[in-house]
This record gives sequence, structure tokens and C-alpha cells, in this order.
Amino acid sequence: PPEKCVVIEDSLVGLRAAKAAGMKCIITPTASTANADFYAEGADAVVEDLVDVTIDSLFNAIYETGKVEDIKAPPPMAVPQLPMMTATDIFPATIIGAGRVGQALAAMNPAGNDVVLKRGQTVASHGLPSGPIYVCTRNDELEPFIEKTPADRRKDLVFFQNGMLDPLLEKYGLQLSPSNPNASTQCLVYFAVAKLGDKPMDGVTDLNPEGLTAAFGRHAESLARRLRSAGLSCKVPVEVIFQGMMLEKLIWISSFMLAGVKNGEVTVGEVEKDCTADVTVLIQELLASCRDANPFALFASDAAVTARLLAYGRSVAHFPTAMKEFPWRNGYFWDISQAALSEEKADPTPTHSTWLKEYAPSVLSSEPKSVTKDPEYALLFDCDGVIVLTEELHRKAYNGAFKHFNLKIKGEPVVWTEEYYDVLQNTIGGGKPKMRWHFGHEGWPTYRPEGAKEDVPVPIQPEEQSKLIDALQDQKTVLYKKLVSEVAEARPGVLELMDEGLGRPDIAMGICSAATKAGFEQVVNSVVQEDRLKRFDVVKAGDDVDKKKPDPMIYNMAQELVNLPPEKCVVIEDSLVGLRAAKAAGMKCIITPTASTANADFYAEGADAVVEDLAGVTIDALFNTIYENGKVEDIKGKAAQPSNASTDAEPSMDDGGSTPQPAQSSPELQEIRKLLEMQTAAMVARQPAQPSEELQEIRK
Repeated sequence: PPEKCVVIEDSLVGLRAAKAAGMKCIITPTASTANADFYAEGADAVVEDLVDVTIDSLFNAIYETGKVEDIKAPPPMAVPQLPMMTATDIFPATIIGAGRVGQALAAMNPAGNDVVLKRGQTVASHGLPSGPIYVCTRNDELEPFIEKTPADRRKDLVFFQNGMLDPLLEKYGLQLSPSNPNASTQCLVYFAVAKLGDKPMDGVTDLNPEGLTAAFGRHAESLARRLRSAGLSCKVPVEVIFQGMMLEKLIWISSFMLAGVKNGEVTVGEVEKDCTADVTVLIQELLASCRDANPFALFASDAAVTARLLAYGRSVAHFPTAMKEFPWRNGYFWDISQAALSEEKADPTPTHSTWLKEYAPSVLSSEPKSVTKDPEYALLFDCDGVIVLTEELHRKAYNGAFKHFNLKIKGEPVVWTEEYYDVLQNTIGGGKPKMRWHFGHEGWPTYRPEGAKEDVPVPIQPEEQSKLIDALQDQKTVLYKKLVSEVAEARPGVLELMDEGLGRPDIAMGICSAATKAGFEQVVNSVVQEDRLKRFDVVKAGDDVDKKKPDPMIYNMAQELVNLPPEKCVVIEDSLVGLRAAKAAGMKCIITPTASTANADFYAEGADAVVEDLAGVTIDALFNTIYENGKVEDIKGKAAQPSNASTDAEPSMDDGGSTPQPAQSSPELQEIRKLLEMQTAAMVARQPAQPSEELQEIRK
């Protein structure tokens, strides 16, 4: 991207060209251009010449400190005050972990004055010298170790672990930045130690004979000196370059391990030689995702990165492949994908996501089988419509987004009425498809982006239309989350039933929503709240499965996690879509309809009970009704008739008492339903602001 390009020019003409291209620009003026006001036109730095300018000092000044004077000075990385040493001296270190890497590092110090601590021993329990602390432990041991390390020594930590460490470092204020006084150090280890006591083999390849190992941070130079003394390479680049190198290594281990598992856990060499197409697809997908998520990291071209990572695969051909340390490796890319999907955007790494689900599903199911020991039954709640009535909140959020962008079609503001949205949400799934359908039939709108003074014309090109839809959906999500946090309330009886179920040792509890993760999490965090959520056995959103309801996948997943047969699982839903998913999974299903679903014939599609809400419903009453006497009225202890049992025919009385209601809908009601379906379809096509007279009459 242009922001990763730095131009060196000598004139205003050249400066303007560089800036028009969106690039950084350094000026080295000549006698004829020396009086020009380069800074007024956006120059990033003006220096007399390039004497004493190095690559590191140049890029550090431009991308890190922003100080012109640093271009001709060493990068201002804070380094510890070390005693006078020669170029070959090794600064003593504390080494955490006496495994292969830890012992190899200690063997590089001929003075033998390192302190080696075994795993479990902490810095706080020993009087240790100042200097670097080499952390050579497993990733899952890092956070407990940092917690136990005195705060004033944490900046001396040097991390040798594979994977994405940035979130952990940021959590403890140890992020790698020259401007951070507590910055730690990270080493990208490309050298290999075959077994305990062996001499390390350098991470050189046929494309990079100079080696690939690199370090960044306050102790990077002293570490590089130690490695070089043992004949190993170690680069010490500036931050923007190191960040790209770190992400490249993350891409390598994530793509090679997944490609290897997909092909039967073959070796790295077999992946490089026989599965080149698979690993190349992954490398390029993950690289594109890294570019988007890390705009300030410097990367080579796709072809150059791919070639470099394949070459490293050849150099460690004997390595096995396996899916390990998922949160630190492939989990980084999985989380990016899930975040995009939760915002109804395209998955940036679709192949990676698909192969994880197909060939390594166990790493995605990190939950225990059930926090409830040996449950007899499971109770699974849908979210939208069951826990909270969210239809109106969604509609208000869409209208708020339309108003935010001043959307107009043929000069009229775009507003979705309650009645129109009721039909729309029961006709078209997903927020973006709803908007596309609406604009496709009514016409694409003019709009005014935030901060603009004039309206933008109607978008014609598909990319322009997609950009508008994305912006509207993003704004809708912001407004929806705000509405949920301000006004959302649980439906009657929901939280009481949850609390009772969570306190029962014989009931496993779950929430299984078709909603995207962003909206779902806002609802459950605001309404159900964390203290309840952490006690649930299963909490899943629509993003956690490939197929949405009415496909039973989400309920099948829940059934596996609670380790119960499907007939022992009871689902609470509010719609035909959810009912069909539950029944396809072989589960019992209770319906608590909403205003938009109240007219559906749930019993005709197999509902076990239909109740207005969960007020007064207890665990015993619910499960007794479903599994024992089968009387719907017992769920609330009062009469609650199936919807088609009380509306299809008028009761007739004779000397023998009341006539039973028909089990099937009458021909008249069936005809009315057909007319209603036809009229609803016609209404959606016309999109009237008010329902037609015919529809009003049919509804009456």
C-alpha cells in the first residue's frame, strides 16, 4: 500500500507527486530548491543530505518517533545500562525453562554465569541479577508467569514463543514499541534444537542464507550477540519491519500445520512438496487478512512471502504437523473471521475457516462437555424473541441508520414501518439481504456520508452499492447495541426459569441463537449478564456453525456438548424457523410466540407446547408436562390451548356438553391462510406504507 512507501525527493514537483500517491516523502534539497517551503506541502522530513542515514534510523523516524532529528541518529530504543563489554562478551541472563531452547541458550554463555530456573520457579522467589529474562516455556504458562514476575522486572522479559503474543503483551503494558518505557522483547526463533543438549541448527534457507531469526525490544541486541557467538544469525530490525516478520512466522506455522492435518498429518516437507496448492491458498489468505488487520506492518509481495515460507518448509522438512496452541496460532485468524461475520461481512479467510471446521473441529470446541455433571435433561433457549423481544429494536436501529445517512428514495426519507418490517423480517433473512432487497425493488437511495455537506448520487456500480450497505449495517449495529444496553428487558419468566435451571444438578443449560455474534453478545451480556452466562453449559451464536436455522446444526452441536441424547433436550423457541431446527435435531420444543409469529400454526409443525410467555413456568412443571402427562395447561398450571384448537370452529353445545374442537384446520381457515399468504407476498412486492384493505379484511 502507498502508506508503506517512502520517497526521497529534492523538489516541490517530486514532493507533490509522492503526496498525491499517498506516500511518505523525505526531502534532500539542492541549492536551487533549498528555499522552498517543503513542510507546508506535507514533507515528512527535510534533511541536508543522506550522510549517516541508515535504513533503521530512517524508517524509525518516519513511522515511530516522527522526529526529524532521529533520521541521522540511532533509533531511540530504550536499552538497559550494561557494564563495559567487548563485542564478544555475553551479558548474563536469567533463563526460565531448562528444556531444549533454555539449555541451548545457557550453553552459549562460556562464562556460565546465567541463572537457569525450571518451570514453576519464579523470578520473585530468587535474588537475580539485572538483565534479560529469557522465557522459554509453553504459551499457556506465560500469563501465570508474568503475573508472578515483579512489575519492575517485567520489562526485562524476552519471549521465545511461537504465535500471536500482542494481546497478552498489551494486557500487561509490555507491548513492543520504542515509545513504551516498559516494552519487553520478542524473538522470532527460526533456529531448531532437535533434542536436549544438541547444538542449534540455524534457520537458514535456500532463499535466505543469511538466516531468518530476528529480535526486537530492549534486549534484542544482547540476545543477537549471544546467538551470533554460537554461529547463529539474528536480525534486529525496526518495529514496522519486525511486525511484518512476526506475522509472516505466524502465517507459516498456521498454514503449514493446517495443510498438514488436512492431508493426514504429513510432515512439513511433504506439505511443501506434495500439498503446495493447499498451503499456498492458506498462506495467501492469511497474508491478506494480516495486511488488513495490521496496516502499519511492512510486508513483501504475496509472491515473495509465499516463496520465503515454502523455502523455510524445505529447511525443516522433518517437522511433524499438528494443530497445537490454537488460541496463539490459527485462533488469531479464526477470531478475525468471526469478527467479520458478526458484522455481516464476508469471511476474509474462508478456506482457513472451512478447513478448521472440517479437519480440526476439536480445536473450535474448547468448552468442556458440560459444566453440569451427569445431567438428566437439557434446556436450550433461543435468544432473539425468546430471551428478549428484539424485533422492534432491530427496526428502530435500521431506521436510525437510514436517518444517520440521510437516505432518500425519490426525494422521500427511507423509513420501515412496523407492519412492513414485520413482513420483511419473516420473508428475507439477514440485515444486508433485507436492505438489498428493499433497494432493489424500490430503488437505490441518495445518501449523505458523515461530515459531508451534500448528498451522494444514487450508487450505480455494485461496489458502490456494497459500500453503502456495509456502512448502513455498521451504523445499524452500533445503534442496535446502544438500544439493547438502554432498553432491552428479558421476557416475563425467562430469567427466573434460567436461575432455577442453573441451580439444578440434573439440568444442563444452553443458549443457541441464530443471531450474529455482535448482536447476540450484546443481548446476553446486557440481559442475561455475566454471572449467569459463565454457569451455562453451552452458549452458541449463529457464527459458530456453517448452517443457520432451520438447519439443526446448532442444536446438534449443543447436544454433543451436553452429552445427552436429543430426546432428552428441550428447546424454547419463538418462530417456525427455530421450531423446525429443534425438530430436525430430534428435540422437544416449546414455543413462546412474539407478535410477528403469533399467527403461525406451530402445532401443525410438531410443537410440544405453545405458551404466551414463561411467567410462572417452573423446571418441574415444564419437564413434567413434556415428558409425563403431556398436558399443555400444566406448564403454567392453567389452561393454555393450542392455537388452532380454539379458533378453527365455534363450539356447539348440546345436552351432552361441549363438542371437541377439530384437530385439523377448517376448510374456511385454510382458504383464509392461502389468501393471507398471497396478499402478504403481494404486499412485500409493492411495499405499501399501510396494509391494503383486502389484507385488513383478511386479518379481521
